Amino acid sequence: METVEAFDLTPQGRWKAFLAREMSEQEVRNELRVANFAVIVLLVAMSVCVWVGLRFGPQLGVALASLSAVLAVYYGPIVRALVHRGKGLQALRVVNVTIEVTAPALVSLIDTHIMGGVYALTSTPPLLTFIAVAVSALRFSRMLSIYAGVLSALQYLGLYALACRTFDEDTVARLPALGVGHAINHAVYLLLAGVLGAMSAQVGRWMILRVVTHIVERDRTRALFGAYLAPEAAARLLDGPVTLQGEGRVLTVLFADIRNFTPLASTLAPERTVAYLNDYFAHVCPVIARNSGMVNKFVGDGLLAVFGAPGEDPQHAFHAAQAALEIVAAASSVLRPDGKPTRVGVGVHTGQVVLGSVGTSWRRDYTVIGDTVNVAARLEALTRECDADVLLSESTVLAAGGELETLCQGPTLLKGRDEPVVVHKLVSMRRAWGPQDT
Repeated sequence: METVEAFDLTPQGRWKAFLAREMSEQEVRNELRVANFAVIVLLVAMSVCVWVGLRFGPQLGVALASLSAVLAVYYGPIVRALVHRGKGLQALRVVNVTIEVTAPALVSLIDTHIMGGVYALTSTPPLLTFIAVAVSALRFSRMLSIYAGVLSALQYLGLYALACRTFDEDTVARLPALGVGHAINHAVYLLLAGVLGAMSAQVGRWMILRVVTHIVERDRTRALFGAYLAPEAAARLLDGPVTLQGEGRVLTVLFADIRNFTPLASTLAPERTVAYLNDYFAHVCPVIARNSGMVNKFVGDGLLAVFGAPGEDPQHAFHAAQAALEIVAAASSVLRPDGKPTRVGVGVHTGQVVLGSVGTSWRRDYTVIGDTVNVAARLEALTRECDADVLLSESTVLAAGGELETLCQGPTLLKGRDEPVVVHKLVSMRRAWGPQDT
């Protein structure tokens, strides 16, 4: 029987898991940014050390400048080389946080040795520790921020214990801010800074996750629809919400099929058949996109297109009829392998459909379902009997708002339906689709 390794929730176990986790590319970039920021700060600090040396003595200035120079070298070429090495990056982050929090404490120790404990506790370095703890939040790691807060608090208490040895007997009486209570308060504030840094890191990670999720969703939508929509329609779609759940909507479905393709394909090599279909679809699909339609799927030599989805289009029936005529014209320019022009039959029907994302987690398809699709396919099949290139249902003619020239073929009983459908043969458009229709 297989044994399942239990999660170690102890502090030691959490640290082991943290150090073993690989850093993401974003975390690596953040570490380099923090290193660059540290180099800039240290270069400024070196110039400040010159002023400190001139005012308080060269010994203090040289000591602080030397410390700044060593840290600048570390955060410059050394950290960059370690990051590019790609190993032990989590441990490197812990080391860097330790150095950033410890650096102000080291400066305070130097101050204690040279200038005395009172100067060390009342000068700037203890306050810079808060900045170091805040910088840890830029790594977007709660553990590192809490670690920075705990470490800085312990270091300050240790610094206070050393500084107290240099106090006179009446120092605390003259300066109550140097008392034990104030030292404990300072340490507690450092702990709180670490906690706030951890909260900021968590919020930052959450916001980054939201942004990344949004980008992934846009990329997924682009991948799902980009091959079927015109660039303008895809851009409009990406700017608005996309409903991938089941949704009922009235739209227009177009079904186009090559005439006499089956006997032709039986005489061709597979390579020539595929090459011919690719040539045909390369001419036809841009027509659909140009008329605000979406190529939904290919069924052999058949093509199913949708007008009015996924984006809204109040004139979907008119645009579908326009596309049908253009498909017939575009197909005729494609020569069949036997040298004859390609003829197609096109059926168009407007009605209620269900559209949405159908499939499984590893294969999904944005599609339309309903009787409207079946009617469009039946109308396409009827074009052979009616000797028509394009047949429309009466619902499409009515939805187009009187913009179509048609010949009514009368009520026709289609296969699989109990109620007849009034069929129209499309002759021409009374007006062309222009920019005002976009």
